[in-house]
Amino acid sequence: MTPEVAIEIIKIIPGILWFIFVVILVIRLYGPIKTELLPHLRELKVLGVEATFIREELEKATRKQETEISQEARSKVERRLHRDIPLLRKMRVLWVDDNPDNITYESRILRSVGVHVDVVTSTEQALSMLSQNGYDLVISDIARDGVLDEGLRFLSEMRRRGLYHPIVFYAGAIDWDRGTPPYAFGITNRVDHLLHYVMDIAEREKI
Repeated sequence: MTPEVAIEIIKIIPGILWFIFVVILVIRLYGPIKTELLPHLRELKVLGVEATFIREELEKATRKQETEISQEARSKVERRLHRDIPLLRKMRVLWVDDNPDNITYESRILRSVGVHVDVVTSTEQALSMLSQNGYDLVISDIARDGVLDEGLRFLSEMRRRGLYHPIVFYAGAIDWDRGTPPYAFGITNRVDHLLHYVMDIAEREKI
C-alpha cells in the first residue's frame, strides 16, 4: 500500500465511523421513535385538521339553525372536544331523526373526534338497535313522522322496555316553558349545547 493510499484511507475513516455511529443510533432508537414520537406527530397533525373541520361544521350548523352562538362559546366547545377525544373515541351514540339531513353537520363533528354514530329514522328502528347494541347516549328529535311528541313517546317506550340510556333531545322548535322532559338528560336546539351534553355523558361515565 502506497503512502498516498494510506493517507486517503485515513481521511475517510472519520466519515465511515460517523456513518456507523448514526446507523447504530437509528437502530437503537427506532423502537421509541416508532412507538412514541411518530404517533404524537401524527396526532398533532390530525388535531390541526380536526380543529379546522370542527370550526367549519360548527359554523354550518349554526347558520342552518339560524341561532346565535358567540365566538367565546364556540371556542369553549372546541377546546373541550379536543381535550375529551380519548373519551369520545370510545363512545357509541344512537341518533334518531326522521330527516337525517337535519343533523349532517352535527354528526360529522362527533365522528371527526372518534364518536361512533348510528343514525336511524324511526322509533321502531331505534328500539330494535337499542335492544341489540350497547350505546352510551341516545339523541332524538321530538316531532317525528308527523307526531309532535313522538320523541317523548319513544322515551316512554324505552323505559317501559327497560332500555335505560341517557337521552338528549335535539330539536329546532322547543317549548321552553315545559322544561326538560322527565327522565331526559337534556334538551337543546343549539349545536354547542348538544356537544357539551355528549361530553358530559362521556366524562360522567368515564367510558
